[in-house]
Amino acid sequence: MRPIRSWPPDISTSHGTATPTRLAPSLTPDANRPACSVSDWRIFPSTPCGTPLPRAADSAQQLNIFLGGAAPVSEAPELIDHVPYVPTPQETPPSWVPFFDGYDADEAEAGHKIAQSLITRFATPPEGDDDTHEVLITHAYPIAWLIRHALDAPAVRWLGLSSANAALTVIENRPALPPSITMFNVMSHLRPNLRWTGFPKAPRP
Repeated sequence: MRPIRSWPPDISTSHGTATPTRLAPSLTPDANRPACSVSDWRIFPSTPCGTPLPRAADSAQQLNIFLGGAAPVSEAPELIDHVPYVPTPQETPPSWVPFFDGYDADEAEAGHKIAQSLITRFATPPEGDDDTHEVLITHAYPIAWLIRHALDAPAVRWLGLSSANAALTVIENRPALPPSITMFNVMSHLRPNLRWTGFPKAPRP
């Protein structure tokens, strides 16, 4: 059996709506306890400029309590909120044109370098024969880039891959196999009033 490297990266509060205090009651052991040993898990909060974002750090603390306090927590500057790829004018959908207005070449290059380092660090199979389970606490755009990478889609296809606050996405990476997207933007662990935060108001499933 091939070793697995998996993680649910979207334990995020990217829009500041679903705070760790409100999220924590939904993380019940009966509903969400992982099937593997907690010693197999590692937690990475978003870490710009060498200091974890307060929301990311709080979420990491809550998750580590849930995992029995045994999961190591490591800083990860690759998880900072960033625009992973600025499309060319020909690639840009009309509705996205105002969003990218004003991005210069240096900003676009800086964001893309972060995106590339994100893939290098977290989107590869594990080394050795042991499974690795990593929880990435990050934002919607890095998640979209990781999903796009898993699908081997063109760079511009990160656009429109939106994630709600505190939703779960799981990607598995195994040697000699393409990445497998196990789930995307799942919110069943959240109370109904905490679901779809960060999205425009509209009928939702």
